[in-house]
Amino acid sequence: MQHQTKKIFYFICCLTFAFCVPYLGRADNVDLIKSADNYFHQKKFREALNNYEIALNDSISYPEMFLKMAFIREGLGDYAQSLYYLNRYYILHPDQKIIKKMDELGEKNRLKGYAITDENVFWTFYDKYYLYLVTSFLAIGGVLFINLIAKLIRKDFISLQRNTGVIIILILYLFLINMRPVQKYIIIKNDNAYLMEAASAGCRVVQVINKGNRLTYTAKNDVWIQTEWDGKKAYINKKNIWEIEN
Repeated sequence: MQHQTKKIFYFICCLTFAFCVPYLGRADNVDLIKSADNYFHQKKFREALNNYEIALNDSISYPEMFLKMAFIREGLGDYAQSLYYLNRYYILHPDQKIIKKMDELGEKNRLKGYAITDENVFWTFYDKYYLYLVTSFLAIGGVLFINLIAKLIRKDFISLQRNTGVIIILILYLFLINMRPVQKYIIIKNDNAYLMEAASAGCRVVQVINKGNRLTYTAKNDVWIQTEWDGKKAYINKKNIWEIEN
């Protein structure tokens, strides 16, 4: 009996240890970010960047961290990685100011893929207010639906207009939550990267492209990413890119 009790005790200890270890590691990374923030405020930017990137490699981050990393990278002249971090921030916090900043950096360094268009202005607005719009439609639809059910239970007269209103709200809600297309981009991270005509190193080179350019992500074929250049299909090795998904 005593032997069985020891077994159970050891099992509980092991289980508790296994459960706690990830949180202990996470606590260390939180301290690392706090340390990085302190370095940043003290203008010790290289030390801050080093700590931020260690934390990011362990999947620990917060939105403003990407802005700080972008600021430091721009100061170091690494505009490509600065644009990468600005893209990462934008995914978490859609903001027209970030779109403008990326456009400025892109124009300054003669890069493609960052020009402000009516389309990305619209999607910025959509992304920024998505939760508010969805919640509003859901609340209005919920009230109308509950009211409709209550009338059915009481066997009251239900007008055609009320039925139509519920249906319209439902259609608009479904449209709203499904209208956003998944947009994937790639940012070139190395200079003199080859865009190939097909997914093979032996194919014709379409263009030699420098770091910082942002292209659309169309598909993946082994180590090759399909994209577009000047309206034509092209392929690039994944070792030369960062992937961004909006």
